[in-house]
Amino acid sequence: MKQRNPLLYLLWLEWRNLLQGTGRSRRRALSLLVLLALVIVPALVGLAAIWPVLLPLAAPNSTAIGVLVALSSSMWTHGGRIRWTAFYLGGWVSTLPVRSSVRHRVIAVRSFALSGVLIVVLLAALPLLNHAVSSASALTVRLLLTCAAALLVGSLLGWWLPARARLSSASPSRPMVLRQVGGRASLGALAQWGKLQTRRWFEPRIVSRLIAPAMLILPLGTSANLALALVGLWVIILYLLITLRATVHVARKGGDWLRPTPLRPARLAWAIGSLPLLKQLQWTLAAVLLLGVLGVRPLLAARLAEGWLAFATLAPTLVLAQARGVRHMRLRALFSFSLLVGLERWRSQWVIPAAALLCIWQLRSSTKARI
Repeated sequence: MKQRNPLLYLLWLEWRNLLQGTGRSRRRALSLLVLLALVIVPALVGLAAIWPVLLPLAAPNSTAIGVLVALSSSMWTHGGRIRWTAFYLGGWVSTLPVRSSVRHRVIAVRSFALSGVLIVVLLAALPLLNHAVSSASALTVRLLLTCAAALLVGSLLGWWLPARARLSSASPSRPMVLRQVGGRASLGALAQWGKLQTRRWFEPRIVSRLIAPAMLILPLGTSANLALALVGLWVIILYLLITLRATVHVARKGGDWLRPTPLRPARLAWAIGSLPLLKQLQWTLAAVLLLGVLGVRPLLAARLAEGWLAFATLAPTLVLAQARGVRHMRLRALFSFSLLVGLERWRSQWVIPAAALLCIWQLRSSTKARI
């Protein structure tokens, strides 16, 4: 009988548990795949609907868009390499009887996985977008192939960046100390937990190494103000995404950690999300100003900012509610985000109030959930 590769078998078990859960339910796997299809298919159809408007704006700036895509790809590939190297070369996984070359191949596959999936999605969307704008199919092909090539080049650049040791090897997976204020435990340390996690994932050293080549690759006719605004907007978007990811991570870990306590979910949500939400507001306003410098209409920039702030407010609350034991969270999440998308399309001024009401609904459900 042929011996099974332990690392490949470990990867297969991880994906099977992710889809089927600990009970190995095929119904859960099917529901997750259907939910994923309900997200991807409407997104592609919506992109095809607005593609005739986006293409005239994106085609003249294909080089700049390719540079930003390559920068983003290099960042997440480099982060994936650091993460999976620590996973496969340290801890109990390192004791598996597998050659070093096999470990490095598995690390490479997992580091390049996101870029590979995005390249496949771009190639799959090519016929749909060509059908949406049949008169400018050559521009569509050139733009999508530029993005696909940028994903590949950026991934290789992120893989070859030197992976130095972090300044602090300890992961801020738990706040170290809860301060005492008037004899009562303060939750102020939880606000710093997300900040420390963001600082750990967002390394200015890596960003500084990527900005200089990006400025040199931009076309010679590009003005200095436009180039600085473009790269600055990319850095702000990257910071906003990492801040949201850190907030979601802290909400999940904090909700699981403090679930047996009588702490109210609203107080926990405020302690975890108040500081990150303030940072989201500050840097979203800065992104709106840079979008204005790049020539985006103020009304469109404001709508983008409203949609992002609503999403950044609702996502950690949903994760916290799930960690506190609220049932049917997939249906709740699908309903919440569908409602926000519908309001953004027809009544954009109600997006942020609706997100606040949905957050209150989730927190009240968390209070009623059994511990």
